[in-house]
Amino acid sequence: YDPEEDRRQTKEARSLWLRSVELEPNVWAYRNLAILARCANDKEEAERYYDLALGCEGVFDDFALASEYLNVLTAWRKFEKAWTLFESLPDSCRRIDRIRIAAARSALKLDRLDWLDGFLREEHHDIREGECSLTDLWFEFCARRMARERGVDVNDEAAMQLLIDEAWDSCPPDPSIDFRMSFDKNLKYRI
Repeated sequence: YDPEEDRRQTKEARSLWLRSVELEPNVWAYRNLAILARCANDKEEAERYYDLALGCEGVFDDFALASEYLNVLTAWRKFEKAWTLFESLPDSCRRIDRIRIAAARSALKLDRLDWLDGFLREEHHDIREGECSLTDLWFEFCARRMARERGVDVNDEAAMQLLIDEAWDSCPPDPSIDFRMSFDKNLKYRI
């Protein structure tokens, strides 16, 4: 569509989703409104709609929304809120690998290394060849352990990057979590 038609259709979709939740609050209309807000770069509004979606009946019948929102909160560096959401999920969602991987990113930033240690020892079923999500967690996990041992401030980004680089050299990941296509730390191949 041309930009004008795209704006018209977006406005109409927003109006219909708002009408939908006015008639009866529902997960997917709130979720779609959150996506529109994200597209408009309105994080506050997007978060409000996601939170409204989480309050709807049947929200956890499917884990997709929880997974999406955990990833959004992590990307926005709202690690505490993401972790709280993870802990509030029913077991049926908390057991899903993608949910656990998203939560692990927040656990790492919140320095919950004991939880991560157990997580990284688990068998993971939802990893694709070439994916670096687990090895990225592993190297930062090792760097944070080194930071603890050496008294390095984990909020010092430059110091932590040096420790992550060191972890690449001195802390090889277990093959059960290593799905990288390259082991060259200078390439840091990403899919």
